[in-house]
Amino acid sequence: MRLTNVGTYRRALGGSLERLLENALDWEHLPWLHSSSFSSIECHDAGRWGWRATVGSVTARAEVGLEVLLDADRATWVSRTTDGTGVGTEIWSAAVATGPRSCEVTVSFHVPDVRDDTADKLGRAYARLYEKLYDEDESMMIGRQAALDARQEVPVRVVEVDGEKCAFRARCPHLRGPLDDAPVVDGVVQCPWHGYRFDVRTGVNLDGHPCRLAIVPVPVPLG
Repeated sequence: MRLTNVGTYRRALGGSLERLLENALDWEHLPWLHSSSFSSIECHDAGRWGWRATVGSVTARAEVGLEVLLDADRATWVSRTTDGTGVGTEIWSAAVATGPRSCEVTVSFHVPDVRDDTADKLGRAYARLYEKLYDEDESMMIGRQAALDARQEVPVRVVEVDGEKCAFRARCPHLRGPLDDAPVVDGVVQCPWHGYRFDVRTGVNLDGHPCRLAIVPVPVPLG
């Protein structure tokens, strides 16, 4: 199987290299933050080395096998399609820090058995896709850093459920995703980054994860 480099995408990001490498290992966010590209994910194995999963692809309208292998010391990683549509495709990424809160990533797209007359078109399609993905990733990276910087200043959100008011800290206890504007439906709030669901009356996670939403007393209005 011959791989052809059909194109390269470069991007300056307003988030640190640490946040970017954290993002590369974060398989859970794919169907939530990137819901227009991925519909589901089932992780089979994960660690500091990367992860392997079956992913629902919106574009392919099918499930594909995906493997991400990370070399954190070199800030490089390879995303490889291991099964299904596009099997054998490899996306090579390399990043460098450009400041304490900024970095740059270079992504090259290597696709098997591509005709020469379609390579450029395919490369442009991949570049458009990755521009959208990094728009979404950069937003999460910046939001995650801001939440870490303001760790002691988590806002309190007050909502009404079945006629009673309840209050909670408006950051997901998983990775501090924003819950300020996340819809509360039937007393349940869902994190927009990873889909974690919490009962806003008790703080209990409804997906079996070992974390709880911080419930606080309802603030009493001054005066």
